[in-house]
Amino acid sequence: MAKRNSKNAAPAGVPAGLGGALRLLPMLWRYGQLAFSLLRDPRVPVYAKIALIGGAVLVLSPLDLIPESIPVFGQISDLFFLLAVIQVFLRLIPAPIVDEHIEKLGLQGHVRVLLRFRQ
Repeated sequence: MAKRNSKNAAPAGVPAGLGGALRLLPMLWRYGQLAFSLLRDPRVPVYAKIALIGGAVLVLSPLDLIPESIPVFGQISDLFFLLAVIQVFLRLIPAPIVDEHIEKLGLQGHVRVLLRFRQ
């Protein structure tokens, strides 16, 4: 078996290839739980809620950056776009509120990747 070239390896926290994209599905589920919980919180700013809902509508719309007719890549692009939308949503919410919901849902240690860029 050939060794993987470290120059071509994906950065930490970024999955490589289709197998990596499939590993994102549980992460997307956790972030979805967190986002849904935050959507119901009245302390979350309205503009943050609008950003999340708008992004979700774009994912569900027939307009795509990479068309669904391109096998695998069309669906993966939607997955990554949705994760980016959730990351923006989480950045728009005050950190103490997000941390409270993470604790309430028992997601400590499971939602690190998108939150590590939070200020």
